[in-house]
Amino acid sequence: MFCPSNVNSGFIELVGNIDNTDLNTITVNSDPLISISFKARTTIPTLIENRIDEPTGMENTCTYLKQTFSLVDVQICNIVNKGFKLPGITADPVAELVLSFSINKIDTNTSVPLSGILLCLPIYDSGTPSHNQYLDRIINSEDNTDQSSSIPNLESIFYGRKNDAVQSSFTYMTCFETMNDKTNSPNGTRSLYVLVFPHGITLRSNVYQTLKSRTNITNYSYSIPAAIRGGDPTLKSSIVNNDGTKTLISSAGGIIYSLRLSTCTDEFKRRIRYYTRPPRSSSSTKWNSEQCPYYKTNQYKCVPFNQSKDLSGELVIPGNKTLETVLSDRDKIKQNATSNDSSSKALTTEDMEGIVAIVGSIGIIAIGCLVVGNWISKQA
Repeated sequence: MFCPSNVNSGFIELVGNIDNTDLNTITVNSDPLISISFKARTTIPTLIENRIDEPTGMENTCTYLKQTFSLVDVQICNIVNKGFKLPGITADPVAELVLSFSINKIDTNTSVPLSGILLCLPIYDSGTPSHNQYLDRIINSEDNTDQSSSIPNLESIFYGRKNDAVQSSFTYMTCFETMNDKTNSPNGTRSLYVLVFPHGITLRSNVYQTLKSRTNITNYSYSIPAAIRGGDPTLKSSIVNNDGTKTLISSAGGIIYSLRLSTCTDEFKRRIRYYTRPPRSSSSTKWNSEQCPYYKTNQYKCVPFNQSKDLSGELVIPGNKTLETVLSDRDKIKQNATSNDSSSKALTTEDMEGIVAIVGSIGIIAIGCLVVGNWISKQA
C-alpha cells in the first residue's frame, strides 16, 4: 500500500522563495493547535552521537486536537525540511533539531489517524544567539559543572523569555510507507504532523564548531523512531529501471524520502499553513492573556444569549461599564419610557366626569329623537 497521490508524502523540500503575497495566503493568526509540556531538568542532558537523552513517555508531551503524544526521540541531524524560509531571511541553516512524538492511542474515528508529530527547528551558526540556552548547556562542557535547578529544558527552545512569541511555524500533514522486510514491498502507511519553526535556534559559531567537532552531525540523516513506525522498515527511495519497473529501497533505521514542492503552485497554498504564534505551553507564565490567539471566523460558534446566566465576565470595553451594568441601565431606560408613556395617557377625574356627561347627553338626545320619530309615524 502506497500513500495516496493527492496528499503529501515523505518530507517536503520547498523550491523557490516564499514572498509576502504567498505567505499571506497561507497565514493563520493563531498557534498551530498544539500545546507542549516539558518536565524541568535538574541534570544536563547528554549528547550520544546525534541523539539527546531526554526522558520519554508522559514526562514530555504535546497535545493536538485532544490527542496526547509522548516524546520518544530528540535528534540533531542534517537538514530535513529544506526551503522553509520567511521573506527576508537569507541565512541557511547548518543542521536541524527534531523532536519526535508518538501517539499514545490512535483515534480511529478521525479521517487521518496520526502516528506522530515532529517539531523541527533549523540550527544557524551565525547571527545573534537565539533560543540557544538548551543546546549551549549540552555542547559547552565547561558549563556542565553547574548542576542547578535553572538548567534549561526543551521549553526554552520555544520560549527564550517570558511572553516570547517568536517561534512561528510552517506546518503540513504527510504520509510515509512502512515496508515488509521479507517481501520488500509496502505493508502500510502512517501519517505525521510536521511543524517547521523557521526562526529556529541560532548558536554562536564557536559553539556550533564545538558541536561539529564532538560529533559530525551533518553525517546523520533523520530517522523516524521505531515507536512511530511500529518497528517496521520504511520506504527510503525508489529507482525506475530501464524496463519501466520500479525498485524499492527500504531503510531499517526509519529514513524516508523527500519530495519537492514549488512555492508558486496551488498545491503549496493548499498543503502548507503558516501559524504566527508558538505552540501553547502548559506553563501559565509562558502563555497568558497577553498572548491570546486569534482564530478564523469559521472557528466561532453562535449560541443563544441568556441574561440570567451569561452576565459573568469582565468589561465590555476595557475601562467602561460591565455587561451587567449595561443591561441594567438599558432595562431602566425601558421602564422609564413605559412609565412616562402610561402617565401621558392617564385620565384625571374631571376628564372622566366630562366624558360621562357627554356620553349621557348623547344618550338623552338619541332617546328623544326616537320618541319623536314614533309620534310622527302614528300621526301619519
